[in-house]
Formats: sequence, C-alpha cells, structure tokens
Amino acid sequence: MSLITSKSYNVHYYEVDAKKRALISTIMNYLMDICSVQSDSRGVGVEYLMANNKGWILTQWNIKISRYPLYDENLKVSTRANSFYKYYAYRTNYIEDSLGKLIVDGRSIWLLVDSTKRRPVKVSNDMYAAYNISKDENERFIHSSFKPLESWDTEKVFDIRYSDIDTNQHVNNVKYVSWIIESIPLDIALNYEMREITVVYKKETYYGHRIKVHTKIEKSQTGYICTHDIINEDGEDLTLAITYWE
Repeated sequence: MSLITSKSYNVHYYEVDAKKRALISTIMNYLMDICSVQSDSRGVGVEYLMANNKGWILTQWNIKISRYPLYDENLKVSTRANSFYKYYAYRTNYIEDSLGKLIVDGRSIWLLVDSTKRRPVKVSNDMYAAYNISKDENERFIHSSFKPLESWDTEKVFDIRYSDIDTNQHVNNVKYVSWIIESIPLDIALNYEMREITVVYKKETYYGHRIKVHTKIEKSQTGYICTHDIINEDGEDLTLAITYWE
C-alpha cells in the first residue's frame, strides 16, 4: 500500500476572499505543497529530480469542495501517490477540518519528463520504492478531455509576470486557475460557490507571453456551469477547464 503523508495548515488572512473563505488558489497551493512535502521526505523531491534531469508535469486536476476552509481554521491536508503507469503518476489529495470531516477531495495526474528533451520518460524502480508503490497497484483515473471553445461570453487578457513562474521556468499551474476565476462575472463569484473544477493542462507558457481566457457560461438547475479555454498569442490551447457553481 502506498504511503499517506499529512500536514497541518492554518488559513491565513492573506489567503482568503472577501467572505473569509480560502481562495481556490489557496486550496490548490495546500494540495500542491503536501505533494512536495511527501516527495522531499522520500528523497525524490526537487533536488533528486534536478540531479536526474527529470521533472513532473501536472496534466490534470479534479477538485471537489464540499465546504470552503475559513480564515484561521486549522486543517489537515493529506496526499497519497496511488499508482504509476508508464510515464504517469496518479495521486489523491484531501483536506479535513479539525473534526476530521472531509471538506476537499482532489485527484491529479502527472507526467514524468526528461527536463532537457521535454519528452516523457518511464517511472523508474527507485520511484516505486520511494513511494512504496507495488507494480501490481494499477488504480488509474480517467484522463478528461474537453473541446476548445468555439464561442464565449467573457474574455480576459493577462500578461505573464515573473512571479507567475515556478522552478520549472514555466507558469505555475495554480496561476491558470486564478486567471480562470478572474473571467467569471462578479455577480456569480459573489453569490455562488465553485463546488468542482476539472482542469486539463495542454501546453506550457512562459514569462513575457500574453494569454487570453475565454469563458462560456450556462445556467444549471443549481447555479452555473462554466467552460474555459486559455490560449496563447498564437491561438494555441494552453489549458481547458470546467467549473461548477452553486
């Protein structure tokens, strides 16, 4: 059985919105951070990857939020590397409140690449050993797929800043979701809560580039369903996503 790693987090004032709820970027940063904590603790973190000319690229997130963490709330954030398959890693993340109730459930898919050639490489035996994963464990999530938008209701334009870049020298994956949220009309953002998001990362982008976020908004029985397409200056799809608001 693969390992579970947990850590306590306290929601800071600068991590919440106008209603003192943790931002989706805050939640994602917690989920990303616990992944790094686990990898570092098992000796296969950033230093190991750099020394072996490898890197993990996030290809997909699915996050379901039953309740948003609140300002000054203490949380338990956990992760488990479920399985590997060829070049891919499948990981589960979740957040519990102080009573042990599950409030955020996340699943992610990662691709291991040669950081110089930018080509996929197979997960090595030392990775299996580090995460205590057996090659018989084959739990895999469905790879979601969305079509690019042909029409949209809103458009936002962003210039990529130095602060948007991560250690892999491309835009941090959480930034894409922050841009998506900015494309949501204010009345929806203020009066509804995003309960689920699925993000598919298609192509990287870098400092100095300009991107556009297109969002199509549809009314549902309980709120809104929004589909999103982030494109670069050449019209190439960078990220596709769908968000559910109630």
